[in-house]
Amino acid sequence: YHAGEGVRMTAGELLVTETFASIQGEGVRSGVPTAFLRLARCPLRCTWCDSAYTFTGGERVTLDAAVARLGAYGPLPNVCITGGEPLVQRREVRALIPLLFARLPALRSVEIETSGSQLLWAAEPRLHWNLDVKCPRSGMAQHNRWDNLALLRPGDEVKFVIAGRDDFDYAAGVVRERLADLPVVSYFNPAWGLVEPAELVAWLLAEPPPNTRLGLQAHKYIWGPDVQGV
Repeated sequence: YHAGEGVRMTAGELLVTETFASIQGEGVRSGVPTAFLRLARCPLRCTWCDSAYTFTGGERVTLDAAVARLGAYGPLPNVCITGGEPLVQRREVRALIPLLFARLPALRSVEIETSGSQLLWAAEPRLHWNLDVKCPRSGMAQHNRWDNLALLRPGDEVKFVIAGRDDFDYAAGVVRERLADLPVVSYFNPAWGLVEPAELVAWLLAEPPPNTRLGLQAHKYIWGPDVQGV
């Protein structure tokens, strides 16, 4: 756990890995045309991480410039702020949200994809949390912040990456014990190359947790698992 990896930035700047336009590849808004802002750095080191290129590097970008870059992709209805772990730049991300809604008239929703290791906040209605719960095979399950669950609302989602049967059992237990009464959908995503989707479907059919769906990363099926900027 890289606990000291907070990003020291000038106020009003973000450390950005990339911006791009694509469809949202997973979750509640899967298939929605989306402008992506991928921020640099993450304190976690999940065994199956598919964005390790965010751990180093990055470009310093002002909030105004970040809004302009996202707006340049056209009148897209959704913005996804991802990483890395975007909430290591918590102050700047919170300042960015109202600018996006004020300056992008077509914008209907903003999503923040977060690892679950950082504290959330009580978000405005058009801001949605895509919250990971780390399973044992990630190597990072000890960093789940269970107090975040109380801040989830309709339109938010919880994602579990499943890398083996023990991960499935862990995730199913979390859904039943902690999420069953919350107004959120849980997604079980097969870890790419480690669990076959059909195998995970079989587990879900045999023991379906409440409010849970199979999650697939559509962008990997469309463009391939190693293509960035999609």
